Amino acid sequence: MKYYKDLHPQPESNKFHLILGILFIILSIALIITNFVEDGFLTIFNWFYSFILFLNGVVILLQYRGINIDRIFGKKFIRVTPEQICYKPTHRSKEQIVNWKEVEAIKFNIYSVDIISHSHTLNISYQSQSFQDIQLFKQTILQSAEQKSIPVQHKNQ
Repeated sequence: MKYYKDLHPQPESNKFHLILGILFIILSIALIITNFVEDGFLTIFNWFYSFILFLNGVVILLQYRGINIDRIFGKKFIRVTPEQICYKPTHRSKEQIVNWKEVEAIKFNIYSVDIISHSHTLNISYQSQSFQDIQLFKQTILQSAEQKSIPVQHKNQ
């Protein structure tokens, strides 16, 4: 059984984001036009300030569409396959991979699961996930461990 969970939160889509994003874009264009009409030229500050406002409007509109901007900077995920377990909790952290062949034991804690292998212990935290995602993750780990005859220990919850 396979499991994959993107750990980036799904942004909420509401009308306020749509209005605010359009307002920032209009404001950035209006600043360029008014400064150019008044002075006849634009300073670097005017360009920079207008660009920041425009970029902020675009980011807010993308969030309105349900696109998380954090994905540009890197991935955060949990992936369980029949061959290995991969975990990358933050953008800057290195992907941690444990092959099922190396796993000695699995210990379920209240907010995490410890995958104990020959060389190290991989601690996968799932406290910020939804209940259904946690149950599906646990079910996948339990089925894979059962197929590979790996001992599983449950901590009292």
